[in-house]
Amino acid sequence: MGIKIGGQIEKVNGRELSYSEFAERYLAKNQPVVLTGLMDDWGACKDWVSSNGQPNLHFFSTHFGKSKVQVADCGAREFTDQKRVEMSVLEFVNHWLQGSVEDLDGNGNGKSVLYLKDWHFVKEYPEYLAYKTPVFFTDDWLNFYLDNYRMHDDPDTNQENNDICCSDYRFVYMGAKGSWTPLHADVFRSYSWSANVCGKKKWLFLPPLQCHLLFDRHAQLLALCIIRQNYNNCFFGIYCYRRWNPREGQDAVEKPEKKKKEKARGGLGGAGVCPALTLQRNMKSSVYNIFDDISETKFSGFKKAIWMECIQEQNEIIFVPSGWYHQVHNLEDTISINHNWFNAYNLSWVWDLLLRDYKEAKEYIEDIKDICDNFEGLCQRNLAANTGMNFNDFFIFISRFSLANVVELYYIHNESKSKSSNRHWSDMVQHFAQNLASMRKIALKMKSEGGVQGNLGILDLRESLSDPKFLKLCSGLGRIYAVIHEQENWSCTMRKVLMAEFENYGSRVCSPEDLVKFIDYAVSKPSGNGTEQNTLLSVLYGAQPRQQN
Repeated sequence: MGIKIGGQIEKVNGRELSYSEFAERYLAKNQPVVLTGLMDDWGACKDWVSSNGQPNLHFFSTHFGKSKVQVADCGAREFTDQKRVEMSVLEFVNHWLQGSVEDLDGNGNGKSVLYLKDWHFVKEYPEYLAYKTPVFFTDDWLNFYLDNYRMHDDPDTNQENNDICCSDYRFVYMGAKGSWTPLHADVFRSYSWSANVCGKKKWLFLPPLQCHLLFDRHAQLLALCIIRQNYNNCFFGIYCYRRWNPREGQDAVEKPEKKKKEKARGGLGGAGVCPALTLQRNMKSSVYNIFDDISETKFSGFKKAIWMECIQEQNEIIFVPSGWYHQVHNLEDTISINHNWFNAYNLSWVWDLLLRDYKEAKEYIEDIKDICDNFEGLCQRNLAANTGMNFNDFFIFISRFSLANVVELYYIHNESKSKSSNRHWSDMVQHFAQNLASMRKIALKMKSEGGVQGNLGILDLRESLSDPKFLKLCSGLGRIYAVIHEQENWSCTMRKVLMAEFENYGSRVCSPEDLVKFIDYAVSKPSGNGTEQNTLLSVLYGAQPRQQN
């Protein structure tokens, strides 16, 4: 079954594009684009590329050879992804230089193309300046937050190498010609950008409103329903728990049954049962490779899908919007730099995914509710294990970011009283107000979900304003927006002023309702510049960030 190509991805010279134009045309409209002209001064484009245009593998093995990385075997499927193994960069480079390698099982029955993926390069080598993130992608709440905090804190799961506590979402990918990534939508339904340092990629995109066509006939009805309601993506999963075998050092997946009456904190258990439920995605529920011989009986809607195609050349950056399913093939030996990120424009995608995954988790294990000491805790730990965060993590995240945006707004307010206002001040006020409007909107959605209220953490405002990590978050946020809006000499020192301002309000945000009240209170306080106040009020209570698909 062939695929239908219905269009190409637009290519734009990034040097001729302003941030506001990019935000309006691509972020707000959730549309893909390829940007050129933004990588000329990158260190990676010099160090990582040989004079013949090929990957400089010797440079990697010499300077980064001891790093441990995840490598995908592009010829072996495991659940809904490719089989992964861990090896050093040096070992990976040696495999690559061999040209063709035996499959990872070592049985010699076939050849495999290996693809180094998800290498946390920036986190591992912060002193090496491989690139500078283009201004269009700097409003990155996800990675900026993870530079200061863990996304998920749980004594049962908070381990140094635990995937839940991912250090960041900035990656390097390296693969020979023929390596590829199966069909997927990005983590958290985030935006992503991918810069080709060398090589050439072929991208196939499917818009969110067609994603229901990728699921088997049993899943399509529910998928279409979710798409129409939330403009989101969907997939099915099966829930299970792990029975730990200390002798074998591995776990066997079993579906929980009511007859097992042992109890453990938060779920089924006993000495031999891991307390956290885990989610295994149903590998038969959606298309894995769009170029396979797709069964028309099983995937009856697949042939109706209309794809967009893009060939990404060296030194080009592609912007991938939220919820667009995509499959990527390396047409040449390729090295790329990739970030996942979200901000005010696509925050609702994150919440919609989180809520849907939670409801699926809860529904599937409803029949064991009566034998769980803490059923809700079980659902939330399961959600964190499989989605990357739970309700509490997300609530603390938007609460901290709300407070940080308020800090920056108050700084602008104080500065505008002593200095003449300019267009850049106004642009920044609007940006911070848009951020608060987005988080306020999500808090209202969370409030409408009755089960959310009693399962969240507490953000202490005074404590936060004394926390070096939070102050770093604030100052960094201000500097980023100062660059975006061409504002010089940004230096925010508002902690003492804000502590006095909030003296009458109270010091804690404990629920979505509290967060809405805090934002409303904070925005109502500044009373200086009338234009500034009008901008705040119109953005916060009027137009929200537009989201189209």
